[in-house]
Amino acid sequence: LIGQINMATDDFIITTSVSDKDFIIKGNDGGSSVTALTIDMSAAGAATFNSTVTENSDERLKSNIHTIDNALNMVGDMRGVYFTKDGVAGTGVIAQEMEKVLPEVVKENDEFKSVAYGQVVGVLIEAIKELKKEVETLKEDS
Repeated sequence: LIGQINMATDDFIITTSVSDKDFIIKGNDGGSSVTALTIDMSAAGAATFNSTVTENSDERLKSNIHTIDNALNMVGDMRGVYFTKDGVAGTGVIAQEMEKVLPEVVKENDEFKSVAYGQVVGVLIEAIKELKKEVETLKEDS
């Protein structure tokens, strides 16, 4: 047995049974075989996509749009960290700390919290613009 497909409660579960072997999703792109996604089971499920991963961001899908104010202060309250997770060094943030600053980007499942890192970009953009404005003001005053 190399794998199983199960329905547990409301979840659709695909399980690979061979230790440390990758889970690969392949397809046909205009007559060429492509590997769309590789999930490395020997690296705790690290995922590699063959191409860019995007998130719908079309204005037509959004409402109540307004510019992020005081982004520089928010960034000042964030802490970037080095860490080791599953024996691998990395950089990022701590979900519990981010929750205090930008709770919209923190998601929680039954056991752990995660951070939607891509959703932090808007705050970083506005913080840079605030810094740029401050630098321009300082240049004008000198």
